[in-house]
Amino acid sequence: MSRRFIPFAALVLPLAFAACEGSPPWGSGGGEEEAINRDVFGPTAAYDRRLVFLGPGESLPTAVIFDFAALSDSAGLRRGIRARLLDGTEWLPLMDAGWEMEPMREPWRLIPHGPLKVVVGEAGELDALIHRGDDEIRLESGSTIAEYSPDAGTQLVLRQGRLRLGGEPIPGILLDAQLARAVSPPTAAPPLDTAAPGDAGDPVDSTREEDDGAAAPADSASGDPTPAPRQGAEAILVDNSGYYAVFAASADGDMAWLHYGGRDDVRRGARLEATEWEMYEKAGLRVPTAWRISSPADGLAGELRSEAADRATLDSGPEPGVMGYVIVTGYIEDRGLRRNVYGLIRHVR
Repeated sequence: MSRRFIPFAALVLPLAFAACEGSPPWGSGGGEEEAINRDVFGPTAAYDRRLVFLGPGESLPTAVIFDFAALSDSAGLRRGIRARLLDGTEWLPLMDAGWEMEPMREPWRLIPHGPLKVVVGEAGELDALIHRGDDEIRLESGSTIAEYSPDAGTQLVLRQGRLRLGGEPIPGILLDAQLARAVSPPTAAPPLDTAAPGDAGDPVDSTREEDDGAAAPADSASGDPTPAPRQGAEAILVDNSGYYAVFAASADGDMAWLHYGGRDDVRRGARLEATEWEMYEKAGLRVPTAWRISSPADGLAGELRSEAADRATLDSGPEPGVMGYVIVTGYIEDRGLRRNVYGLIRHVR
């Protein structure tokens, strides 16, 4: 029996931010509050999660991104994973996978698939992601530096991170981010076919037994139900002195979350605007290669330039699109203080 494969590019969803592996992104307080929020998000919902690691490097940082997408309703669950590793100036593909499952109680949870294993600790938090290819890649989540939740479905968490590439561990910064959002029924997945379930894959590596009630991935001939991804750019930018800047979208629009000196500073309306472009021939579209930081608030500006880019064509919408992971270098000027920064931009157009 063959298992239906869905290209990840057809499963890309808007920006997603996350906290605990075993908890919904709107919190785990339970009781009345959780019931209210479940109703707000509705039975048809999209969940994204990104884990972005930035480490040191001679000219460019060591970088890894694991980009997860899930679309859930009462009929089924569609998942996608895209993973990349920056090796020098070249992005190496680790995973591009998409598949269908029957409904499960906690669709926001990460689950293992193919060469990707998920390690969960006793407290329910993600401990590590392990990719077992030609060489094992292990991304470990460490202690929390800071966290911020701009709305009920969004949480940004900065952590200490460690990347193992077969040798000595590489220390760095890990952005763990998730968003849950309601999706209108016309864009939700149609019912799964009644084919027998396929192999569910390896179990979760964990310090405890888990039963999530999920069925195995199923064969299906249904079409792509995924909503088109939100256009724009998201980013994590850092310097070497404990300054962190995360550009994202919340329920109230674009924003920048700045963390430095143990303090948080949120700039509503701050965004990245493309200033230079080049042609991406595979999609026949121009893609950005440089950005400026724009903010209605005084004192936040900057410029960023592409150093290494991985791009893919999106075929899920009415017209072709492009999604890219771009390592950038540049500067941020914040209230008169200029900092040299580097980081990763995820852009969609």
